Amino acid sequence: MRIVADKNIPLVSEAFSAHGELCLLEGRTLSPADVRDADVLLVRSVTRVNRALLDGSTVRFVGSATSGIDHIDAPYLQERGIEFVHTPGNNARSVAEYVISILSCLSASQSASLHGKVLAVIGYGNIGQRVVKLAETLGMVCLVNDPPLQTAQPHHARRFDSLDEVLSQADYVTLHTPLTREGDYPSYRLLDAKRLALLPAGACLINTARGGVVDGDALLAGLNKGRIQAVLDVWEGEPDISMDLLQRVALVSPHIAGYSLEGKLNATAGLHHALCHTYGLKSDWRAPLPQIELSTDLPAGDTATLLSVVLEEVSRLRQTDAQLRQLLELPAGERASAFDRQRRNYALRREFSAYLCRRPLGQDLRRQLLDLGFSPDQTG
Repeated sequence: MRIVADKNIPLVSEAFSAHGELCLLEGRTLSPADVRDADVLLVRSVTRVNRALLDGSTVRFVGSATSGIDHIDAPYLQERGIEFVHTPGNNARSVAEYVISILSCLSASQSASLHGKVLAVIGYGNIGQRVVKLAETLGMVCLVNDPPLQTAQPHHARRFDSLDEVLSQADYVTLHTPLTREGDYPSYRLLDAKRLALLPAGACLINTARGGVVDGDALLAGLNKGRIQAVLDVWEGEPDISMDLLQRVALVSPHIAGYSLEGKLNATAGLHHALCHTYGLKSDWRAPLPQIELSTDLPAGDTATLLSVVLEEVSRLRQTDAQLRQLLELPAGERASAFDRQRRNYALRREFSAYLCRRPLGQDLRRQLLDLGFSPDQTG
């Protein structure tokens, strides 16, 4: 079996080399010649998998180490009889924790508490549900909008509100929808100028979904007026992103909200399991993940301030922000490759559960961290 895989899928060699000839390539530049003789193709979101790539190839199995599939021409794969699997939910916890870290960082920078603040959650799938759970742990009031889910499950236990209603009441908005252009509820440029104008003055939009869910020009206009703020992890036109937005956004990162080690390895393990199931192979690969001792050397401060310090240690938001802003100093022709390079070389962070929460942190902070999913130190 010949397996062609994006070399940036974590531990792809360890997981798949025993199952055939493994060829590791750069995902963004995969060509028809690269996959012509392949049986299996393993990709990330940077590879467009469609007729142009696969026509004339021997590929019979495509796996994407992603939750979203807007880079996949699923009807074409079905037409060709090519099995397709992806890994929805693999990085849901990672994205949700990243959003919570952003909220904590923003509130600390404004010397304001998150308790009682209104968070509008657009999309209540794997990620949105986790965001709501964590945000409510911090005392936030969560308003949810998800028309497809509301239509499919009209008696859902969660209350749903219209998009206009949640936007008009929000202190913060976080997006967790797939990028779709067709169907009853297309999400492409869901937040246009009209919708962005509904946000109260001072509200902050957080986008960790897909860049195209927001009209970038309309967002820039709103930012230039000083009415609203924004935090962007995803961008229209990646990797060639808007320098104007990069200068105006409060926090930035290169599409890495889902890049926790746990999330990445969940995706690799999911593809491995699916491939083994399809081809009748032994599926016993596991990646050991050690736990980390959380620092207890913290400055003086209230619980909310200390929480932001701990979450910054875990998420490295400020460091990532500073690195991406270096694109502003580069010639225009070098920025896209630099964006990809930063995304590719991002040092995978660990999820909250990897950190042992020791008693010297203080009772209130320790309880808050445990509620967010940090692990208790049984020896403390």
